[in-house]
Amino acid sequence: MLKDFFKKRGLKRLAPVMLSGLVSVAGMTAQGAEKPSSEATPKTEQKAQNTYSLLLKMKVQRRDSLVAFTKQELPKYEGSIPHPYFDSKGYLTVGRGLNVSTWTEFDRLDFQTKDGHTLTRAQKAQYFKQLYKLRQIQAQKGFDYKAVYYKSLCPYEVTPASLEKRETQKLYACITSLERKCRSVGVGFHDLAYEAQYAMIDMEYNLGPGGFSTKNFKNFWTLGVAKKDYAKMAAESSRKSVSPERNKAIAEMFHLAAKRQVVPLDTMIQKEEARQQLAMRKVNRDVGL
Repeated sequence: MLKDFFKKRGLKRLAPVMLSGLVSVAGMTAQGAEKPSSEATPKTEQKAQNTYSLLLKMKVQRRDSLVAFTKQELPKYEGSIPHPYFDSKGYLTVGRGLNVSTWTEFDRLDFQTKDGHTLTRAQKAQYFKQLYKLRQIQAQKGFDYKAVYYKSLCPYEVTPASLEKRETQKLYACITSLERKCRSVGVGFHDLAYEAQYAMIDMEYNLGPGGFSTKNFKNFWTLGVAKKDYAKMAAESSRKSVSPERNKAIAEMFHLAAKRQVVPLDTMIQKEEARQQLAMRKVNRDVGL
């Protein structure tokens, strides 16, 4: 049960909210389907509106719980480095794998001196230029160095509050990107089991939207996600850039997903939207619009 899944992973508090809401929605939807739309009354129309609102609320709660759970799990695989460093591919990185190679991304973070003074935007721009001068020098040696190597070379660190905010924003962006990719293969992201959703967020966060694309992971998306084949998703989820332990843990999540009974939240929302549109057209016909 999902309730056990939440409890085992420290999200016991979220379990009652997620599960009771989904049960309530399923019940309300079933009741709303008992009467044909032609016999709808103001009372049943209000019930349909309440159902739709509850479904949307559940979707927000699902997104929030996924972000909370992922933030809890990421430290197992992504060390949080407060100072900038260059990863193995030469990308300027900070925190838990945040790519800040562009000024736009770098500028979203606040940096501080060792005594806690926040850099001005002009100072931050100068720091960004210094880091890229360092990159030119480092390119001659290669980028096969651990992050700690750059600690003395990159003296200014990201403020904790700034880092927390940006990592949270990235996780929500990951979910939005995954929702779009799932739609492209004809599946609702929130129609998938919770474990599979988390596993996909882990991959999106680590690889980036371009790396975890429907092109680069074609079999994962077209044979796995499109058919809701969790075993295929597990088989196609391996990444060369992460540890064997992380690959194994993510594959296990997909296998767990196959054992879960899933409430198709996105499908239910679509049905309620269609129901409301049909009701609105009927009202318009009745009033001669």
